[in-house]
Amino acid sequence: MAWRIGGHIVVDLLPDYGLKWLTVFRDLIVRFIGIVIFGLLTWRAWLRADDAELFNEATNMLEVPFQPLFWVLSAAAAFHTVVLCAESIFLVVGKPLEHHMAWTSMGDEASSDN
Repeated sequence: MAWRIGGHIVVDLLPDYGLKWLTVFRDLIVRFIGIVIFGLLTWRAWLRADDAELFNEATNMLEVPFQPLFWVLSAAAAFHTVVLCAESIFLVVGKPLEHHMAWTSMGDEASSDN
């Protein structure tokens, strides 16, 4: 959630130097790494769901089957892969990645003016 709204702490190992193409290139590389990692996670979770069905895997006490949990994990990773692909396309086209979420429920007590 924090990554989606840009609310996390960022340490840039490669400085910006004011070059837009360098920033876009860096962001594309980071998103490509994410696409690869989450693509692999999607694939492996789907295969693991098939294995869980084949071997009838479930929790010990309640006998809750693992297969639906692996499907959910695979679907969530696939969704994130699609989001990263869409963000990459927006970066290539030149559209800004805007975050439309506001922290309106935090109120004034969240600020530290001390």
